[in-house]
Amino acid sequence: MIERMLPHIVPGLIYGIGALGLALTFRYLKFPDFTVLGSIMLGGIVSVTVTNQTNPFFGIIAGSLIGGLLGIVTGFLIHRLKIQPVLAGIITFTASYSLGYLLAKEGTVALQNNSILSPTFKSIDVVKIFLVAATICSFIHLLIRTKFGSLLLAMTADKHFLRLRHREQGKVFLITLFLGNAIVGLAGALYALKEYAAHVQSHMDFLPFSLGAIFGGNAVAIWISRKLNKSNVGNPVDEKTQTNSKYLLRTFSTFVSTERDESSRIGFLFFVYVIGCLFLKEVSGLIHCNAFTTIHPALDVPANLQYLVVAVIIAIFVWWAGWEEED
Repeated sequence: MIERMLPHIVPGLIYGIGALGLALTFRYLKFPDFTVLGSIMLGGIVSVTVTNQTNPFFGIIAGSLIGGLLGIVTGFLIHRLKIQPVLAGIITFTASYSLGYLLAKEGTVALQNNSILSPTFKSIDVVKIFLVAATICSFIHLLIRTKFGSLLLAMTADKHFLRLRHREQGKVFLITLFLGNAIVGLAGALYALKEYAAHVQSHMDFLPFSLGAIFGGNAVAIWISRKLNKSNVGNPVDEKTQTNSKYLLRTFSTFVSTERDESSRIGFLFFVYVIGCLFLKEVSGLIHCNAFTTIHPALDVPANLQYLVVAVIIAIFVWWAGWEEED
């Protein structure tokens, strides 16, 4: 069972990195950005194309930048042409297909140069991707503490406030779309360098996996926070010990809370999104290779039902997230 889990760890973590970019726009701009489907696809194709001409590091930078540029295009459609955000993302994503086919003959481009990742499982690759994810979470943690972070938090206010009081709305909107899609482009670049190829028709499961991880991560964080808050009430045993334990519980419960947008909480919450994506990718991969039968024959789930099972898990996450927030 464990051996069958290993091949899906690095792809799951890479999808988790992409989920960080989607979460940045989804949490603060309040819409699911379909641009990310083009960003992760083009990020991979551009990365492989540039890597074949130079090296993987330039390929990763190029893949990230093309994702960010797609975010700028979506922002232009929204702010200049007044197109609805979700539709603008779909338009940009659709147009990105043409650029993908221009760069990839017959829709596929193979890596011909050396890569920083192995196509087979290696523990060092897990460490590399984990460090990248942790670095991005730390970056977001620091970003929220800046002036731009304050302006970004203000983007969650009502439309009346944004229209009359937020003077930097357009600039913050564009920068956030650029950053979010650049992170997704980075994920696409890493995925392509691991697979030693990139395809135009790829990563269609990225958006549902990421959104499922975001909703699931929110629900889990809220549930843990509330459970810990309830644990703060108990029978006193030793005043000093009780005070210390209550302080630790209260500190941890506020640390994982989603109700405030302080930098430390956001960094932790975004890391939960990475783990959520890893979990969904593992479930899908294990069903695809029929690994659950090694636990018990009754767990024999046909491989063609892998996405149905993931859809059910995502539905549970979405329901749980809404239920926890309303409770």
